[in-house]
Amino acid sequence: MRLGYTTARTYAEMLRQAAPFFDEGKPAILDASYLRRQVREGARAFAERAGGRFVAVERLANEPLVRERLHRRRSVIWNPSDGRWEAYLAQIEKSVGAAIRAGG
Repeated sequence: MRLGYTTARTYAEMLRQAAPFFDEGKPAILDASYLRRQVREGARAFAERAGGRFVAVERLANEPLVRERLHRRRSVIWNPSDGRWEAYLAQIEKSVGAAIRAGG
């Protein structure tokens, strides 16, 4: 499965911004959904090439909080994220579907 242009650009920009931290031996938090294995593996490889390690953390929030934060994010003049309410709902659908297919 291929990533859409905006999604691929968002993840690439996040890694670009993290690179100087890794270059200085500092940790970086790559805050994204990572629903697709290829994106998680890309972030893992990036961290390993930089001599770091990759740790995935799942964080869930209630829908009103997510909606409010996404609304605030849209007011930022330039933001590499393509996060919006409709995308969030689609991600929930995908993650629930993946959990059902995995038996969890």
